[in-house]
Amino acid sequence: MPPTRATRWLVSVTVLGVLGPMVVRLAGFDPVGAHRSVPSFVVTALWVVALWVLMMLALRGRSRSDDG
Repeated sequence: MPPTRATRWLVSVTVLGVLGPMVVRLAGFDPVGAHRSVPSFVVTALWVVALWVLMMLALRGRSRSDDG
């Protein structure tokens, strides 16, 4: 049985929630130093959202190529 949309959404959010902050720190980006007026969790959340959008676009492209 293929995973449901909710399952895929939950997995992607969980993966990005774990990997997002690590990727930001590994990239050497200092959210607090770069944006003193913006809390670091806001900057990290923006990175996570950006990565999530990219993952969704990649999954959509892959599912279309599987159909054809």
